[in-house]
This record gives sequence, structure tokens and C-alpha cells, in this order.
Amino acid sequence: MPPPYPEPFAALASADGVALGPTGVAAYRSPAFEAYEAAVPIAAQHEALLLDMVQHATPAGRLYAALLLQRMQSVRARETWERLARQDEPVSYAPGGCSIFGTTLASFARGILRDGTPGLFPATPTAGEEPAARSTAPSSSRAAALRAWFEQHGWKWIGLFWVILALMLWLGSSR
Repeated sequence: MPPPYPEPFAALASADGVALGPTGVAAYRSPAFEAYEAAVPIAAQHEALLLDMVQHATPAGRLYAALLLQRMQSVRARETWERLARQDEPVSYAPGGCSIFGTTLASFARGILRDGTPGLFPATPTAGEEPAARSTAPSSSRAAALRAWFEQHGWKWIGLFWVILALMLWLGSSR
């Protein structure tokens, strides 16, 4: 049980999952997301509290604390990511939109340490491999280029999907 924190940090410390934007078709704004938005402008004034959250909060709360430390460019942010990279607790992560990822603190943190992007897919050990011996291969330049292209152009494909779906429904209902 996390120690009592002042709002908005109390909501973050007890969060069940991490949401960094409105999620789903209805653009749901979770209480944790709203608390995160409220914490961003005041995080720099509460660095000691965030460091305490990294030790005592729920897995999602620890991730929120690390994200806030990084966002405020704290000198302790890298140390925090390195600490989380050794914690295999599961956590859900919604960057905003319709995607929600299941990952672990370790995988997420290793991605941040590796290339600055969250590691969303935990490595699974192969037969005979110990979980502690897991390694994450660095992302290739091709994968990075594909990710960059999708971040720039992916919204067009999603929009096109919804337009086609709406046209099909409209045409189907007019018969």
C-alpha cells in the first residue's frame, strides 16, 4: 500500500494502468490521466515525492513517477529507469488513442534506456533460457524507419478505414 500522497500524486501512486492520453473510441479520460496532466506542471517542485513513489507506488504509479522525472529532466531520471529495468511486474500502457499495451516495468524501462521509446513487448525466454538472461535486441534502422513513417502517416490510414466503414454502413442502410 503506497503511503499517502497529496493530490494529484495520490491518484497516480494508486493507478492500475498508465494512460497518457484519452483512450478508446469515446476518448475516455481516466482519473489517472487527468491526475498526470495536473502533475506535469508541478512535478519539478515534488522530485522527492516522485522518488518515493518509485519505491512505494503500484507498478503503474512507479511508471508515472519515472515519466514525470524524465519529463522534468531530473538528473535522477536515468537512475530511476535503470531501477525499473530490474522489475518484472506487469503494467498496462495506453499512449492515447485506441491502443492499450500489456508490458512489464522492465521491458518498458529497457526500451526507454535503449532508444528513448517504451519497450512494449516483453521478451519471452526461449527453451532453456533463464528469465534473468533475457536480452533485448536493438531496434534496426528499418524498424525505426517504419515506426517513424507510421507515426507520421498512420493517422491517414486509420481515418481512411473509418470513412470506408461509414460509407459501407450508409450504403447498406439505404437499400
